[in-house]
Amino acid sequence: MKKSIIIIFLFILGTSNILIKSKNTKVTYNKNEIISASYVIPEDLEELDENAPIILKGSFTGNRKIDEDTNIVGPSTISEFKVDKVYKGSIENDIISVLEPFEIKDNNFTNIEGYIPMEENKEYILFLRENDISEGKQYTIKFISFGKYNTSKEDNIVNQKSNIKYLEEVKDSEFISESQEICDTYINIKGEVLDKYLYK
Repeated sequence: MKKSIIIIFLFILGTSNILIKSKNTKVTYNKNEIISASYVIPEDLEELDENAPIILKGSFTGNRKIDEDTNIVGPSTISEFKVDKVYKGSIENDIISVLEPFEIKDNNFTNIEGYIPMEENKEYILFLRENDISEGKQYTIKFISFGKYNTSKEDNIVNQKSNIKYLEEVKDSEFISESQEICDTYINIKGEVLDKYLYK
């Protein structure tokens, strides 16, 4: 299923450059402002492999901050990622900076195309491209949610809730979509990803 679709982006403008997430306060899943954009969903793992210069496995370290690059439109957070294995391409360090398409500001969560942040103590396979910037190398996830896969087969892969109030409700999902067709595509590709890379 390769097609372009119109996406409703969840986006909020904020002034703070510090990622705030209080353990004692629920993080609100923000729906205040909307931006439309186009987005291509990969048909299968072959398309992901062809379009991602870098494919690797590892885990989120727990360190992240809001991206201060004003050239990026939409929510963006820089997350520290520990690389355990590289399947394609090359990296200079075992710890890299990955741009995730979401933000948490003042306990409000916003994301792009249903993207759910990586969690600590979970292993991921990422499909990336490299960005050269003045602050150093960063890596963008290809195809947004379709470039990030939790290696656990027991996790709730998707959550089709349309009325979400708090991030806590969906943090164990890998992404959110109201389209069953898109959910099925993600599930099928994840199966291919795990079969090819998890035990490689």
